[in-house]
Amino acid sequence: MGNVRARVTGDGVVIEGLRGAPLVLAGPSLRSACSCAACRDPGSGQNLLDPALIDPAIVPTSVAIDVDGALVAVWPDGHESRHARAWLDARTESGVPRPLLWDAMLQDTLPHHDHDAARADPAALYRFLADVRDRGFAILGGVPCRDAEVERAAELFWYVRETNYGRHFDVLVKPDPNNLAYTARALPGHTDNPYAEPVPGLQLLHCLAQSDEGGDNTLADGFAAAERLRREDRAAFDVLARVPVAYRFSDAGADLRSERPVIQCDRVGRVTVVHVNDRSFRGPVGPAAEARAFYAAYRRFIGLVRDPAAMVRIKLAPGDLLVMDNRRTLHGRAAYEAGRGLRHLQGCYADAGGLASKLRVLARELGYGHADTGLPGADRERDAAEHLLGILARRGDESYLGEPISQLEHALQAAHAAELAGAPMPLVVAALFHDVGHFLHDLPEDCAEQGLDSRHEDAGGAVLARTFGPEVAEPVRLHVDAKRYLASAEPWYLGVLSEASILSLRLQGGPFDDVARAAFKARPHAEAAIALRRWDDAAKVPGAATPGLNHYRPMVLATARAG
Repeated sequence: MGNVRARVTGDGVVIEGLRGAPLVLAGPSLRSACSCAACRDPGSGQNLLDPALIDPAIVPTSVAIDVDGALVAVWPDGHESRHARAWLDARTESGVPRPLLWDAMLQDTLPHHDHDAARADPAALYRFLADVRDRGFAILGGVPCRDAEVERAAELFWYVRETNYGRHFDVLVKPDPNNLAYTARALPGHTDNPYAEPVPGLQLLHCLAQSDEGGDNTLADGFAAAERLRREDRAAFDVLARVPVAYRFSDAGADLRSERPVIQCDRVGRVTVVHVNDRSFRGPVGPAAEARAFYAAYRRFIGLVRDPAAMVRIKLAPGDLLVMDNRRTLHGRAAYEAGRGLRHLQGCYADAGGLASKLRVLARELGYGHADTGLPGADRERDAAEHLLGILARRGDESYLGEPISQLEHALQAAHAAELAGAPMPLVVAALFHDVGHFLHDLPEDCAEQGLDSRHEDAGGAVLARTFGPEVAEPVRLHVDAKRYLASAEPWYLGVLSEASILSLRLQGGPFDDVARAAFKARPHAEAAIALRRWDDAAKVPGAATPGLNHYRPMVLATARAG
C-alpha cells in the first residue's frame, strides 16, 4: 500500500515507508503476535500459541503488504499471519503517545472539561482523559459538591486505589495533623507518596470549598524539567536517574519506606516517572562519594521545577476536580489563613494503567484507530502538532542567529506577515514553523560563522511532513532555495538581506545560475516558498507587535488534522 515495503532478513522483517525510521520486527516477536483464531482465543483474546514453543531463530519464508496496508507473513510450516496497518503504526515511534511538555505558557489554555459532558458523551470523556495522559493533568468542572464525589469521578475511568489515607481523604486544616498537607502552610511542588509500593499513578483533588485569599494550587511539568536538565546538564540528569533516594512516612498506624531514583526512564531513555517530595525525603542511598554529586544535581533540578516560568497557577473553584499524573506533575499550594474562610478539598488515588485502559476501550467504541494505542489518527496529528508548538514555546527565547530578536519573535513576525497578506492557513503555519529545523540539529548556534550549513530547511521540512500536508512542509523545505532564487532573479534583493542572512546565503550555495533558477520556478510549491521567503526576510524587527503563540494554535491543530 503506497510506499510501504517489507522484506525478510536473517533476523526477521524490515518494514520501510512507515513514519520515522524503518520498523524492524524480530521473527519470533512477529510470529507470537499472530491474532488468528488458531493462535489467539477469539473470545478472551488470550494466547493459544505458547510463546515458549516458538523457535528463537524463526523467520517468515515470505512477506507482503496487502491492499489494506497490512503485513502478511507466511511461516515455514505454512501458517499465514496478518498484521494490520494500525498494529504496525503502533510499533513505530509515531505510534507511541508522547507527552506534551509545557511550562507557564500553558496558563491561558489550561485543559478544562465539563463533568456532565464527560459522563454523557464517550467522546468528551475520551478528550478529558487524553489530556490527562498527554499533559499530565486536566480539570473537570461542574462536579457536584458532595461528600465522596471524588470517588465517583475516579470510577468514570477505573477504580479507587485505597491507601493508608483511606478510599478518599479530606485536605483541610486538622488538629494534630500527620501530614503537612493538613495545615495551612505553603507546600512546594511535589509528587505524592513516593514511600508507597507501588506509588499511586493518579491523584484526584475535588474542591468543595475555597478560601478567598491564598490556597492557589501550582503545577509544574516534571517531564519538561527533566528533559531540560538532560539538555543542559547531562551529568546531573544521569545522577538523578541512577542514584536511589530513601523516602519514608510514619505515623501511629503506618511506617512506609521505599528507595527509588528521582528520575526514571524506559529502555530507550524516555523519561517515564519523576519522584519529588521534600517532606518524606530521607536522602540518597549509596556510596558517600555520590552524595555531593546527587545534592548538586537535585538542587539544579528543583530549581527548574520551582522556577515561576515553569509553573501554572490554578485557583480551584467549588466543583472543580483536578486529575494529575502523580508520576509526572508536581503540585504545590500557596499558604492561606485558616481562619479566613474554609478551604476544603477531597482527594483520592487511582491507577494510571486504568486510565490508559479506559482510553483504549473508548477508542475501540468510538472507532479511533487501533485498540493497542487508543489513538485516533487525528489525535496522533494533534499530538505531533502540539509537540512542535511546545518546541517554539520552550526554545523560542534563544537568539535568532545573529539577529537582534529571538527565535520565537522571528517565527511570530513571519506568521503575522503571512496572515496580514491573506495567505491560506497552511502557509501561515509554514511561516510559523519555517525555522523549526534550527532546533533539530546538534550544531552550535554560531555554526554559520564556523562555515557550517545546518541544512535546517531539510530537517524542518521532513519533520513537518510527518504531521502536515505538502502545503506546509514544501514551502519550508524550499525557503532556502527561494532565497537563492530571489538573489538571482532580483538584482536589488541582496540589498534587503541582513549580514547574517548574506553569510548563510554563501554557505547555502549562493545565487542560482540560470538553469537552477528556471528549475526552481517550475517546482509545485515555488511561489509559496518565495512568499514565505519574503516574510522571513522582513521578520527581524526588534519589538514588533504580533499576536502570541496561542493565537496560532487553532490554525496549527486544524491544519494538522487536515494534513
